[in-house]
Amino acid sequence: MGIESKSRRARSRIRGYAGLLGLALAWLAACSQPQAPLRVATIPWIGYQPLFLARDLGHYPASAIRLVELRSNTESLRAIRNRDVEAAALTLDEALLLAAEGHEIAVVAVLDCSSGADALVARPGIDSLSALAGARVGVESSANGAYVLSRVLHLAHLTPADVRIVPLGSGDQVAAFRAGEVDALVTYEPLRTQLGALGAQTLFDSREIPCEIVDVLVVLRDALRERKGQIDLLLRGWFAAVAHQAAVPAEAAARLAPRLAMQPEEYLGAVAGVELGSLGLNCVALSEAANGNGLGASARQLAVVMLANGLLTGEPDLSRLIEPDAVRALGCETPRGPR
Repeated sequence: MGIESKSRRARSRIRGYAGLLGLALAWLAACSQPQAPLRVATIPWIGYQPLFLARDLGHYPASAIRLVELRSNTESLRAIRNRDVEAAALTLDEALLLAAEGHEIAVVAVLDCSSGADALVARPGIDSLSALAGARVGVESSANGAYVLSRVLHLAHLTPADVRIVPLGSGDQVAAFRAGEVDALVTYEPLRTQLGALGAQTLFDSREIPCEIVDVLVVLRDALRERKGQIDLLLRGWFAAVAHQAAVPAEAAARLAPRLAMQPEEYLGAVAGVELGSLGLNCVALSEAANGNGLGASARQLAVVMLANGLLTGEPDLSRLIEPDAVRALGCETPRGPR
């Protein structure tokens, strides 16, 4: 083999190495680019406030997590459908709705379980659920609003045709009640407390359907794959804030109450109507070893109720809905099988 041939081969190898080096450098440069903040849709629901407490305590640097404050879960649903956010705090029935619509989402954590904070309130003179017949009932055009109303009507032995349903966003409820535009409202804290100050009386609350209304953290599946570090940070901050609120509730209330136009004592009374999603609660709820009491069982039962009441457009794929790994990575013990 001649010297010229060897030289050509050497130059070819050098060009090949240079090309590989260029690809490696480009890959490293892409990896070193800082990710945009993870956008999380949330609303002024009492059970979502640990997100803001986590931010206030410094767990959510602005470069990593951005809480997108919206007025209602209807807006949060729209934001995640349009991919304006990567994650959203939603009710479990709203997560089922997204799954039934074919959106690629995953439930990665339980945020809270409503045990009194969701309610139906009415004007004085409407003293029982059966007295709602013919009344103007304001309700948000959301899966949760429709679900609560369906449960209320079932308990009252009424049908949707027996009441006058007024679609009403949560941000407009207080003004509508004050103006006399509705006789009753499907609502939740802190609006329930504000409406009570205007004379509204509670005819029903979620203590009558314990833990049927569950709030969860929903994440787009591509974000779950590509934003693991930020999702880990989001969950760690949430659990730290829940623990902080449990340890020093008065201090947490002093921080959070002004956000909701409440006094600290009002905040403490309102938050008593929810069980916040601690790490321990999540480890049990997301575990396959929960023996029928976990989030999967709740989702199955809820889907049955929603399908029976026409609240789902189709049957959601529950086998892909819940992803427990992000929570398990934070310290859940792996359940042991039988010995």
